[in-house]
Amino acid sequence: MRPVELEAYFAKQLEGAGWGRVAGSADEFFAWSSWLVPEVPPAPEWRGVLIVLADFPGRRSLSLRAELAERRK
Repeated sequence: MRPVELEAYFAKQLEGAGWGRVAGSADEFFAWSSWLVPEVPPAPEWRGVLIVLADFPGRRSLSLRAELAERRK
């Protein structure tokens, strides 16, 4: 699958889990999207990022990361 197709495939799963898409972009070699992760008490400030890379012919790398964002003071 191309990065754009893989990103869309996993994005559907994230949306099904309640994640909210913030932004994203894709082309033939690279796709990314940023996400708001559903509130998990007591830490409601979670963010996520999905990255798909076609780094070599026939090879794809995928990374999904969620982390607690810093609270603004």
